[in-house]
Amino acid sequence: MVSHADPLNAAWILLDRRPQHEREMHRKSMDKAGMLQLDMEGETPKAWEYIPPPHVEKPQSAAA
Repeated sequence: MVSHADPLNAAWILLDRRPQHEREMHRKSMDKAGMLQLDMEGETPKAWEYIPPPHVEKPQSAAA
C-alpha cells in the first residue's frame, strides 16, 4: 500500500503506456483512499483497475 497518490498515478501511466509527462499525472486522478488493483502473472502485471474510495456517510454533528 502506498499512502500518496503520485506513485500510484505514475504506475498507472506506465501500465497504460501513456506519455510520461506531468499533464498525464493530472488526467486521471486518484482520490484519497483510492487504490490501484493489479492482477499479476508471476512478475508481470496482466490487468489493473482503479478502485475508488468507499463512500462513507458524514457523521451528524453533536448538538450543543
